[in-house]
Amino acid sequence: MPDRLPHVLFVCVENSCRSQMVEGFARAMGGERVALFSAGSRPSGTVGGRAIAFMKERGIDLRVQASRKTRVATEPSSSRAS
Repeated sequence: MPDRLPHVLFVCVENSCRSQMVEGFARAMGGERVALFSAGSRPSGTVGGRAIAFMKERGIDLRVQASRKTRVATEPSSSRAS
């Protein structure tokens, strides 16, 4: 049986700022040991420009992330490699 990574889902309402930022920080701090995702109950469909700028100042690129609905993020086919 292959080793499976633990899954962590960060959730907020619009999935455009806070959950995106924490997902970015988590990836930067060892995301290869955990399957990381973020989602929102009412996603905006975009990652916020202020969040992208804030994280860029810290060396983390949120442009590779996407705003998605909670249900979509929890479906097995939504898994993605970091």
